[in-house]
Amino acid sequence: MSSGHTSIGNPSRWRMVFLTFAVLEFFLLKQINSSVVALIAIQAVCLVQFVSISGLPSAVSTVLFFFAGRAAWFCLGNSNSLSSIDLASAYVGLDAYDPISVGILLFLSGYAGPILLSLAQIVAMFENDSTNRTDFLHVLPTIATIRSATLVAFCVIITLMRYHLFIWSVFSPKFFYECFHTLFTTVLYAVVLSGYWCLSN
Repeated sequence: MSSGHTSIGNPSRWRMVFLTFAVLEFFLLKQINSSVVALIAIQAVCLVQFVSISGLPSAVSTVLFFFAGRAAWFCLGNSNSLSSIDLASAYVGLDAYDPISVGILLFLSGYAGPILLSLAQIVAMFENDSTNRTDFLHVLPTIATIRSATLVAFCVIITLMRYHLFIWSVFSPKFFYECFHTLFTTVLYAVVLSGYWCLSN
């Protein structure tokens, strides 16, 4: 990408989006997770600097940010159990139940780590002057490959363990999470990349 970035591709704008989302998470998540969010944000900034300086290929940087986001998801107290979902975060700032607002807040709080790292990856790609539109097209297939391989492997495991005692209490919630992770990452990257592609024309 040339040094004259478009408005959508202005690194400072994406840094502001990243910072705004990080501040939002301080209000949504439990107080005990505030230091964890701060550390994740610092880690994301360090990864941005590393990727920008090293000039890693977009596919490699995508894998790096993706697994850092998965690690951040577990660091914030999430697990493969449905009981680990923090429903209190979905009602922050609400005085009445609204399914849409609750769903959005639950999504933003539950996937705080992966979203932060996804935004950080966008910042890293825009800060790298050698990044072009072709590099952005490598991101979604890389994500799709990772998620597809994970789902296929887990489907094989479930098939082999279908008579296991914990098939419904352990394997089923894990499979549900993997399916939702796939949907989440695909939609997130597809929206961001399609928006960039359309607005950069």
